Amino acid sequence: MSGSSFEIAIDDSPLAAVLAGIAARVADLTPAMDAIGRAVINSTRDCFDA
Repeated sequence: MSGSSFEIAIDDSPLAAVLAGIAARVADLTPAMDAIGRAVINSTRDCFDA
């Protein structure tokens, strides 16, 4: 009995490039976290000023 096989090749380099770009943009979340922190502080201050 002889076996058979097949191979599927997928070029995912465009997807890999997009994912690498996304990973590079989210590597440092400091600016986003700073903005969120300022929003929380301002919201808290507004609650006490009201």
